[in-house]
Amino acid sequence: MTLATVDGVRARGADLGADRILRALGIEDVNPGGFAGEWVGSGPTLDVFTPIDGTRIATVNQVTGTEYDEIVDRAHRAFLEWRKVPAPRRGEIVRQLGERLRENKDALGALVTLEMGKIRAEGGGKSRR
Repeated sequence: MTLATVDGVRARGADLGADRILRALGIEDVNPGGFAGEWVGSGPTLDVFTPIDGTRIATVNQVTGTEYDEIVDRAHRAFLEWRKVPAPRRGEIVRQLGERLRENKDALGALVTLEMGKIRAEGGGKSRR
């Protein structure tokens, strides 16, 4: 069994508080895999495992080809509208988004640790970029 070093302590995936991390980020046991104005994912399921000890983290319902096309279409339409928003307003929205990410940086860093088997310092560094 592989153990990760977290804050100087060797730990298994379950010992990292996986349930607490997922709850903090609103991640359910089974999650839709795409967003097209609403969450979608009626394709095959994909179980996600931590490389720390091989335990299952959660399941993602992958998108179908049709759902994927809708996601790309919606993203393109959103881009066409977004570019019409004045730069100062876009900047404010991006600033607010950054603030929300910073509010959740500990949970996001812990998720990177859980998903990638990285130490917390590395996981936290990824979530700050």
